[in-house]
Amino acid sequence: MNAAKAVRVAIQKCGAETVLKKEGKTYRFTACVMPRVYTNETHIHRKETYFGREDPRRFVYYGPVADGGEQAGDGDVILWGGERYLLSVCHDFIFQGEKIFRRADARRVYGGGVDG
Repeated sequence: MNAAKAVRVAIQKCGAETVLKKEGKTYRFTACVMPRVYTNETHIHRKETYFGREDPRRFVYYGPVADGGEQAGDGDVILWGGERYLLSVCHDFIFQGEKIFRRADARRVYGGGVDG
């Protein structure tokens, strides 16, 4: 199995149904949303910074670049696992010239606004 197919299979197996409503259309596909992983132990707990308190409620979206997932982009809200997430900083991961998956920062959306 090549790398592109392996990543697609992993998203299919580990992900959940995702719904995106955009421009009057509804797209359903499988994607993953998971908490952002910090790179060192100083970020495990809330931390005061010069700019204020770090918000641990950050997530990462990994989705397909086909079957409707290619429609997900900056500013879109998806429904995943019964929760709504606002996507930002979307970009495609390209391996050997082929788009393999789409990654984005995600924040939970409560009510009419963005959490935090």
